[in-house]
Amino acid sequence: MNDNIRILIFLLCLAAPSSAMAQRCTAPYEAITTLEEAYFGVPNVWDAEYGQEGKKVELLATLPRESLSVISVGRILSEDTLKTENIVLVELNYRGRALLEKSYAAKKDEKPNAIIKSGENYVVSSNYTEGSRRQARLSWYNNDAAYKKEVILKDSAWHYDLTALVRTGVGQNFAVLLRAENVKNESDTHSVLMMYDSNGTVLRKRSYNPGSSNVLYNIIPIKDGHFLATGATEADGGGMAGWAIELDKDGGIIWQRVYRRGANSALIGAVVTPINSSAPKGYVLLGRSLPLDDGELATWVMSIDAAGAPIWQHYFRYDDYKIVPKAMTVRDDGRLTVLVNAETVGDDMTKADLEKMSNAPADHIRLLTLSPRGALIIDEQYITGIQASANDYAEGIKGARIVTTSALIVPTPPAKQDIIGSGLFNLKDPSTAGDADSATGDSANTVEAAPEMRGWIFLGTPLRAYDDPCQAE
Repeated sequence: MNDNIRILIFLLCLAAPSSAMAQRCTAPYEAITTLEEAYFGVPNVWDAEYGQEGKKVELLATLPRESLSVISVGRILSEDTLKTENIVLVELNYRGRALLEKSYAAKKDEKPNAIIKSGENYVVSSNYTEGSRRQARLSWYNNDAAYKKEVILKDSAWHYDLTALVRTGVGQNFAVLLRAENVKNESDTHSVLMMYDSNGTVLRKRSYNPGSSNVLYNIIPIKDGHFLATGATEADGGGMAGWAIELDKDGGIIWQRVYRRGANSALIGAVVTPINSSAPKGYVLLGRSLPLDDGELATWVMSIDAAGAPIWQHYFRYDDYKIVPKAMTVRDDGRLTVLVNAETVGDDMTKADLEKMSNAPADHIRLLTLSPRGALIIDEQYITGIQASANDYAEGIKGARIVTTSALIVPTPPAKQDIIGSGLFNLKDPSTAGDADSATGDSANTVEAAPEMRGWIFLGTPLRAYDDPCQAE
């Protein structure tokens, strides 16, 4: 080997680290990541279960309070009929202890889906059935969770399904998204945006019917009083495609784009790229996509510029599981937190199957931490009892990551219960908290009892500080 070749090799070696760094800082236009096998060893800051004997309980949405506590809304169902009996609001402090609980009679099939603070009150949205019509309800509660009033959303010609309740960023105003379905033709659907002040007075109402069936799942305030809404619309040739639209302050369309991915796709949320992040400026969208190759449902994360043009997109999948997106948030440093449900694929299990289940695969929750360019940094898996399904995600002060779920949980023996508050919040014995009970197959903790559907709230460990290698000095 002559000296010239040696010098060339030496120079290439020096260049390698810089090249690798450039690869990490340049997001590929499209990437697919298959998630690793679940490992249920991730600790919680705290967790709490909520249940009532002989009832099924779902906690569905949670909002952090200024005092480090959280307030959650859910429903209580009859175990025999599965009918909704009560709407329940509960408050937990930063140690998972119950501070208050209030329950109210529910409407037929009522299911809450969001809670916000507007003015001095909390506003809860829910869907229910009145006769043969699907309708929506907004309910107002004070700081002590005492019921104040309601507003009913209905239309004689349309079924209404409320899909989002969010603050608009303008004073105490808030916005509601509805999916409207023709009562005489279920394939005829469109979206409705309604904006309210804190008292429930309608400020404006807009319908979106671009000639094809559609649904809007979420809306966020962006700039200059504008909004970005995300959803799905019927695609040419059949199936649904992701849909994003920028709206002005009155709900008028500035631009809209359709993103067809796989056999079916939808966009369920969005965040604004932070100004001080190294990621391309614009928005990051969260969605789901069903592959064309008969693979299972994947979570879809896509970065777009301010006019909607895609910059990069990333898919997260898992063999034999559906990876179902639920929520996404962004930090000031550009890191993304994506909440997903990992749902087992196959025939539905019977109650007897569940009672015999020990270390078999189970539905569980994952918190994915992504870099500002969509690369997977951390994959955390959470489960309690037998199965778990996340319903909501919120971030509080000091980096709190709050997940609201429902789970099939094997009752804790009375000797190991820490019954607090009203007697309905049963915290696990700390000595077994890391075992995830029967889900790990640990025979020492196995309880011979049928699993019960309970609400479960946990606080994930705060993320550590992040030094973005691509951030300009």
